[in-house]
Amino acid sequence: MRLKKVRFGIILTVLLLMAVVLPLAAQDNRIVISVAVPEFLGDSFQPDVFAQFEQENPAYKVRVVKVNNSAFSPVAPARDLDGHLNGVASYAAMADVLYITPNTISVEATRAGYFLDLAPLVASDFGLDVTDFYPAAWEAFQWDRGVWGFPAVADLLLMVYNPAQFDEIGLPYPESYWSLDDLAAATDFLKVRDSSGQVTRPGMVTLSGDNLALLALSLLNTGFTMTRFSPLCRAWRRRNSKPSWSSGWRWKTRES
Repeated sequence: MRLKKVRFGIILTVLLLMAVVLPLAAQDNRIVISVAVPEFLGDSFQPDVFAQFEQENPAYKVRVVKVNNSAFSPVAPARDLDGHLNGVASYAAMADVLYITPNTISVEATRAGYFLDLAPLVASDFGLDVTDFYPAAWEAFQWDRGVWGFPAVADLLLMVYNPAQFDEIGLPYPESYWSLDDLAAATDFLKVRDSSGQVTRPGMVTLSGDNLALLALSLLNTGFTMTRFSPLCRAWRRRNSKPSWSSGWRWKTRES
């Protein structure tokens, strides 16, 4: 009986040692860096994307956090500031590194302290060559003397025109020096009305959303740094929730 107790004690001791030693042996002591990406981009962030980084920095491990698309795009601050800040706070708490767009980050959110200012890191990283970036893209997330993001991709928005319609009424083609007034005047000249005064062909067609605001800001020479959330952009969007040039503009929406 005593021998069985001794054996049981030895087995119990061995099991306890295994319970302690095995987790220690399997423990990964690397520092985990979490990266939040929206669900629709989740498949693009496979483990091999960070393989080189982890190889060059063996003390770190990258973990991808797939975020619901709604969390990735909080309400705009111009519509609901409290809702925007609450949404940004929730998203910012999901990971160490965040995939952002102008829908995700704002001047209000950075001033509220939800994002880390990367300017000190940029200044101390002598291996960083900012000339690798297009200047407009590099400066797109810089304000208040801070750097709030690094550009990864960019979309190019173009305005095209039909020369035949300009030739039809003898109107000069658009030039790079055009102002917002020039665009408004051309829009007015180009629209076509029927005998009852109804517009049968608008002077300009634009997609709904921020495209009209971006176009207006480019013609006002205000720059594109966070235009979506700038005071001028907000004023423009409020003023043109129903375009004042409705007789010459047509809004193209998803429903149409």
